[in-house]
Amino acid sequence: MSEPALSSERSGLSRRALIQRAAVAGGVAWSTPVVTTLAQPVAAATPSGLSNCPTIYCFDTGTTEGWTIDNSAGSGGGLWNVRSGRSTSPSMAMHYGTGVGGTYNTGAANGGTVTSPTFTLPGSGPMTMSLRVWRDIELWTGNGNWDVFTITILPTAAAASTLYQVFHDGGTGGVFQTLSFDLSPWAGQSAQIAITFDTVDSAYNDFEGIWIDDVTIPCSSPPVGAGGAGLRAAAPGYSPPLPTPSADELRKRRLGSGSFTALAESADS
Repeated sequence: MSEPALSSERSGLSRRALIQRAAVAGGVAWSTPVVTTLAQPVAAATPSGLSNCPTIYCFDTGTTEGWTIDNSAGSGGGLWNVRSGRSTSPSMAMHYGTGVGGTYNTGAANGGTVTSPTFTLPGSGPMTMSLRVWRDIELWTGNGNWDVFTITILPTAAAASTLYQVFHDGGTGGVFQTLSFDLSPWAGQSAQIAITFDTVDSAYNDFEGIWIDDVTIPCSSPPVGAGGAGLRAAAPGYSPPLPTPSADELRKRRLGSGSFTALAESADS
């Protein structure tokens, strides 16, 4: 018997709605993301500078620019790094993987987190955070959450809250997307941003991965001192709770090779 088509309950929009309802039930704020797809190449960002507000992280210094990489978070054995290859402002970006044409297949489940320096949001006025994201990940039509990409805000004095999460959707189709979030629920607070990718398992990881560029964060005080000195240290890498695959989900993914649809059909026959 063939795997039934994904119902509206499992569509991307419904998943987001489920996360929203869970967030509200848990008493945390929810910010609906705005997603804009950009054809590559796109106009380069003009950095405000690491000592200005808003702060734009282009990673063109070839460094993390104060972000903390923790490749032991989540499943561990992660592949976050700064490198050239794909970017929206020349010529570097934050990357999960091994470069253009490479993969994040390490032979095992892998994951990690990059965490921003601490910033303080204004008390009022525009508070839109944005970043540009290119993803090439697994496309899986069965159940379970695999290749999970998550953006989380970590307020200093409140619980972590998921801003965005997507999994096993195949990626962004070879182009960068701009994701935008309203951070006004945390007006006046200090916080960090954590960006996480986790494969959850070792199957179907022969894809290029994630590229992040031009992360724009509103602030009332910059995350660095005057003249660009004195980066504030970020906390150890945060990883959101990972799904626990069921025995049936794992069995389906172990069966055979070829297309994911054929794999699901063989598991249900």
